[in-house]
Amino acid sequence: MLQEHQRKIDRFLAMNREVIRQKHVEALLEGLKNGQLSEKDIIQYTSITPEQLVELMQS
Repeated sequence: MLQEHQRKIDRFLAMNREVIRQKHVEALLEGLKNGQLSEKDIIQYTSITPEQLVELMQS
């Protein structure tokens, strides 16, 4: 179990920060589309502005 946990940590550390950021934004948008998150949730708990959110939803 400890070895599996260490492998996950190593994989995470090897990831590019930009890739992590992109995946995070994709997950937020997917949550919004699925109704799991609201626009207010995303704006309140991230640094994404309402204008940026509109732009992300259009792309």
